[in-house]
Amino acid sequence: MRLSEYEKNWSKTETVEMIFVTDRARVEGKMHKNTNVRVSDALANTNWSIILTEVKIFSLDDDRLIAETDFLVLNKSAVTFGMEKSTSRCSFGSSFTG
Repeated sequence: MRLSEYEKNWSKTETVEMIFVTDRARVEGKMHKNTNVRVSDALANTNWSIILTEVKIFSLDDDRLIAETDFLVLNKSAVTFGMEKSTSRCSFGSSFTG
C-alpha cells in the first residue's frame, strides 16, 4: 500500500520541550507534534488534552520536584499558560529555565 504525500508528511513528528503552568504545579516535558505544524497550532487543535513524555512536575510553592513520569496526559483546561522551554526567560526557580 502506497502512502499519499499527506500521509507521509503527517507521520513525521518531532518533540518540543515545553513548560506548562497550572494553578498548583509547573509541568515540564516533551510534546510530540507534526513537523509541519507550529507549536501554537498544535496546542490550538480540538483535542482536550496535551500528551507529554519524559515529564517532571514541580511545586509552584517551593520549586520542589514532586513527581516524574514517562507519560502524562495534561488536561488543557488545567493549564494557565505554556511555552517552549528553549525560549523561556522566566525565573520561577533554577530548573524553570533549563
